[in-house]
Amino acid sequence: MRFASLCSFGAALVCAAFLVACGGGGGSSPIAGGSMTGSHSSGAKGPGTTLTIVIHRGGGAKKYLTKSGVRHRIALGSRSPKYISYDAQGLQVTVSASGIASQTVYADLTGSLCSGSGSTETCTLNVPTIAANEQFAILEVDQGPTSPTNGYGTGFPANSNILGAVNQAETVTLGAANALAIQIGAVDDGFYDVSCFFNVPTPLPSPYTPNFGVDGAGVNNAGFGFDAGARIVVTQGVAATGPLQMTAFDAEDDCFTDATPAPFVDVNGSPTPMTLTSSSSALTVAPVFQNSTAPPASAYAQTASIANDGYVWNDCNFVILANTSASFTGTATITLNNNLTADNPFFATPTTYANTITYTVVPISVSPMSVTSLGSSGTATVTGNDYGAYYGMVASSAYNQYGDEHCNTSGGVTLATVASSSGISSPNWTQTFLITGNGSGTTGQTCTFYLQDSDADTLTQAVTVTI
Repeated sequence: MRFASLCSFGAALVCAAFLVACGGGGGSSPIAGGSMTGSHSSGAKGPGTTLTIVIHRGGGAKKYLTKSGVRHRIALGSRSPKYISYDAQGLQVTVSASGIASQTVYADLTGSLCSGSGSTETCTLNVPTIAANEQFAILEVDQGPTSPTNGYGTGFPANSNILGAVNQAETVTLGAANALAIQIGAVDDGFYDVSCFFNVPTPLPSPYTPNFGVDGAGVNNAGFGFDAGARIVVTQGVAATGPLQMTAFDAEDDCFTDATPAPFVDVNGSPTPMTLTSSSSALTVAPVFQNSTAPPASAYAQTASIANDGYVWNDCNFVILANTSASFTGTATITLNNNLTADNPFFATPTTYANTITYTVVPISVSPMSVTSLGSSGTATVTGNDYGAYYGMVASSAYNQYGDEHCNTSGGVTLATVASSSGISSPNWTQTFLITGNGSGTTGQTCTFYLQDSDADTLTQAVTVTI
C-alpha cells in the first residue's frame, strides 16, 4: 500500500515557481473538495502541483480457505512496494502548513484521473501547494468520493473503510525539482489466529518441540468459521518453543504482503506497532521477520513489537514464536494487540479498528510423576492437571500412540494399562487415571506412559511406573 513516489512533484513545482516569478498571482483553479489556490512562502498565489501514484489491480484474484462452511478469502502472492491496495477507490489528501489554512482534495481513483490497461493503472492527482514546509495527511479508502466532478468529490461516504494512511512532514524547494518519498502504511483492521489451521512456513524448522501445541477446539474467532487457538499447552518442567500464526487483514480483507516493509499505522497516520506481551518472565516471545530463520535465544523477551508488515509472510500470516523455560509453572497469557486508538473518521458513529488476541499458556502436570512397587497385578492412581482442557486428557504409551492406554518398557513391552477413571473436572481441571498391572508376575521393571491433551495431540507429561 504505497505511493510509487512523489517524483512528479518536481516538474509541477518548477511550473508553480515559474508562474509566481512571472506575476501569476491570480492563478486560481478551484475543484470540488479543495481549492487549488494557496499561499506560497513568498505570499504569492499559485496553482497546485501533481501527485502520481500507481495502482496494481491484478491482486484481485482470491483463494478461499474453507472450514465449518465459511469461506475466508486470502490474496495470492505479494504486492510490489510501488503499488497501493488494488481495492483503493479513493484518496483523501490534506496539505497543511503552520499559520495557513489546510487544503483537502478527495480524488476518485476509478475514473478520469487514472489511465492504463490490464493490471496497472497510473493516476495523476492535482493537490494544493501551500508552503515550502508542508504536512501531508493521506488516507486511502475503499470507496469513491461523493458528488464527483472531473475526478474530484466533496468527501467520502460514511461507510468508507480506511485501507492505508500516512501523516508526514515534507520540505519542498520552490523552483526546483523535488523527489519526496511518501509511503502509505497499512491500517490493520484485525487479525485472526489460525495456528491450528496452517503449517509452519519454511524455512522455519517444524515441529519445534514435541511438548508444544495449540488447542483451537471450540473457539470461533470473529465469525470466520475456523477455530482460533486461544490456548497453548506445554509440559510442566520442560522447556518448549513453538509457533503461533495470525492472519492479518485490512478493512477489505486484503492481505498485508509487501516486499518492502511499511509501518502499521493508526487512521490518523501515526505509526502504532502491534505488541506482544507475556504475563510471566518464564514465558517469552519473538516475532519472526518475513522469510527469516528462527531467532536466537537472545531475541526472546517478555514484550515484543511488530512494527511493520515485513513480519507478514506471503500467505498473510504473522509467525510468532513462544518459549517457556523449564521453570514455567501455573498458567500465563500472551496478548497480541494492534494498539489502534483513533476512530475511522468516515463513520457517523465512530468505529475503532482495535483487535486483540489473548492466549492462555497451560502446563500439563501430574501427581505423582512416578509410581513405585505397583506389583504385577496391583493398582494405583495418578491425577493430571490441564487447565481449560474441556475434552480432557488421554493416556498414551508414546508420542505417536494417541490414547492407547498402555504403560510400556523402553523395548515396547506392556507391563500395565492406564485408563481414565473419570472425565476432567472443572474448575480444578483435574483428571484421575487408574494404573493396573497386567498380571504377568514380572516385578522390578519400569514402564512409562504419557498424559496428552486431547486437543493438542502431541502434548505430553511422562509418568514412570515400577512394577
